[in-house]
This record gives sequence, C-alpha cells and structure tokens, in this order.
Amino acid sequence: MLSLLNNSICVLISSKQHNHDSSALDFILAASNLTENITVIFLEEGNHQIHHFLKPLEGFDITKLFTDNKNHQCHFIKFLSKKEILNHVTHCEHLFCF
Repeated sequence: MLSLLNNSICVLISSKQHNHDSSALDFILAASNLTENITVIFLEEGNHQIHHFLKPLEGFDITKLFTDNKNHQCHFIKFLSKKEILNHVTHCEHLFCF
C-alpha cells in the first residue's frame, strides 16, 4: 500500500470527465485522510472540472488549487505558468494524473 502520510502529493486534472465519473475527486478526498499536503492542478481540458471540485475540496480544507488558464475567474484558484507547474510536479513526492 502506498503510504502518503506526511508526504506531498500533486494531482493533475487534465481531462474533461463526464459528470458521473468522479474518480479524481474521490481519490483526492480519500488521500486527504492520509496527508494534508495535497496540491491540485487543473490543466487544459481539466479546467472544465473546476466548479465540480470546488465545494468538496473546500469542505476538506484542500486549498492548494492551481490552473494553467489565465482567464479563470475563481479567486480560490491561482494561475501557474507552465514553468511553475513543472516545478510543482518535479518537487512533489507522489504524482497522480486524471
């Protein structure tokens, strides 16, 4: 079993999932029981998922939320350049992509 306790994880959401497929959200919420150090980055088509994720993530106190979309209007999510995203991915201990 993968131990995430006290480890940093980064979850990349890069696909536009159907509303009935919540595997990424389920994974993030389950991982929040094992660590508080979770970063979620919405990329490309994954930006369509932001509004589906906001309330549950906020309810579980997951606040490291980022996007590669400069035009996103949500103040809870910060913009990161491609270089900054690469830096996050490079320095995280566990990386999961959806």
